[in-house]
Amino acid sequence: MLYSIKGKLISKKPFSCVIRVSMFQGSYMDFELTIPLSTYEQLGEEGNDEELYVYPAFVKGELVVYGFKTQEDRMLFTRLIKLIGIGPSLAVRLLSGMNAEELLAAISNEDLKKLAGIKGVGKKRAERLIFELKGKLPEFEAERREEARNIGEQAIDALIALGLKPKEAETAVKKVLTSSHDLSVEDIIKLALSQMK
Repeated sequence: MLYSIKGKLISKKPFSCVIRVSMFQGSYMDFELTIPLSTYEQLGEEGNDEELYVYPAFVKGELVVYGFKTQEDRMLFTRLIKLIGIGPSLAVRLLSGMNAEELLAAISNEDLKKLAGIKGVGKKRAERLIFELKGKLPEFEAERREEARNIGEQAIDALIALGLKPKEAETAVKKVLTSSHDLSVEDIIKLALSQMK
């Protein structure tokens, strides 16, 4: 399963962007991604390098790749599309109205007004969202912590392979993760090594 892509931002507009991924010997592949507004607002200028967490899905027989700036947004998107009556389009709209953190807070606080105010949601869908997701929030939080832990462990293993002592690698990664979130394994390694110079 495609999980993330990193490359040059070729173009961006609300709800879509194109990322150019370098392949080999000067060749490249352009990925057109469907994105929520929360991701669009976090993207840099065209020409910048960007990493997006992605989720491919078949919509009406066509492959659509959805892109998100954070792992939390991707994780919540995958949870939302499993709910009855919420397809990928509505899930993108939900994550356009607010990011994963804000959406989870609205569900946790049973903020019907805030949820119903998102275009295409309405009162009934907002009530269903709260009913379906509120009880699963601890499970979602556990999943989020587990994902962060796995990324940290991969970074520690890579640093040990580069010659660092296990304790040294663990301390460096913990330091990076306490000051920054939503980093790829590659980013964690770079930051950990830069701190040790």
